[in-house]
Amino acid sequence: MEALPTLSAYDEQRARNVERNNARLFELGLMSAFEVKVSNLKARGAREVPAEEEEDSASGSEYGRTSMRLQGLAPDGSEVSLSIPQTSSERLAEQAARVIECREARLRAAKFVAENGQDAAEMENATASYEHCLMRVRTMSSKALSTRVRRIENAAGKHCIIKMAVFKSCLQDEGLWELSEEASEALERLKGGGEEKKIETKQTSKGKKKK
Repeated sequence: MEALPTLSAYDEQRARNVERNNARLFELGLMSAFEVKVSNLKARGAREVPAEEEEDSASGSEYGRTSMRLQGLAPDGSEVSLSIPQTSSERLAEQAARVIECREARLRAAKFVAENGQDAAEMENATASYEHCLMRVRTMSSKALSTRVRRIENAAGKHCIIKMAVFKSCLQDEGLWELSEEASEALERLKGGGEEKKIETKQTSKGKKKK
């Protein structure tokens, strides 16, 4: 098994940004545990490779089938590996579990906010609540939804990561998985150097102007 690549200073910072943002999105119920693992592994350079062929128990085929895994060796020598669903039934099962897991996490987060009055700005940011976004998704065409993904990414505003994660989750709730993959890919690009980096840059430039 190949070792995970040694990251440059820039890529290391990017990976840390991804991991930090993933932890927060998981807490808010906007990413599942599986999505977080895949995202973190890819940020660290893990590659998707064929695993050993397994016997296909359903068909009894002696040739079996090849599964896929994200894998690599961490710097401490420990194995990093995650199975990737390949068959239609495997993907459907993972998607169904993902939706249920995230819904339950969002309910817990909403309850916490209601009871403690904390993080309300993140739960009800800029473009309004999750429910409002879900209503919009239900009234938009596929073309309009795809355009919305690009607009959120291109705008790259203060809350772009939360906005994109909410939009992705709404698409998943509605079973629009191809569009949700577009949103997921855009979310990955934003998480690496998006929200936190842009805010930091703006604050730094303001400080220089005052001097």
